[in-house]
Amino acid sequence: ENFHRSRMLVPEHQAREDAREDARERRLPQQRIPRKIWQKIDGEMPLNRLQRSYARTWQGSNEEYYHSVLGDAEAEAFVGEAYPGLLGEYRKLRDPQARIDLFAYLV
Repeated sequence: ENFHRSRMLVPEHQAREDAREDARERRLPQQRIPRKIWQKIDGEMPLNRLQRSYARTWQGSNEEYYHSVLGDAEAEAFVGEAYPGLLGEYRKLRDPQARIDLFAYLV
């Protein structure tokens, strides 16, 4: 959440996400596995219209989960921030699917 929130540029979006997170915490019992849906897209942000419509259905069906969508640059930044020792290996991967698989394993 901190990684995603730190990259929000619009203060209203930050406030909305903070309110949603507070509501989630009040409704749900604590658990060890974070309630997150990570989505890595091949390419850069922002999402196109079709991708946004799909993402809204996932968010609507899983309101108690935090949904984070990352493009190539955001995923690389996440790996560098969370796993700096693996960033070099992540960058060496030429196959986009291999990068997505490693990203999925890390999150």
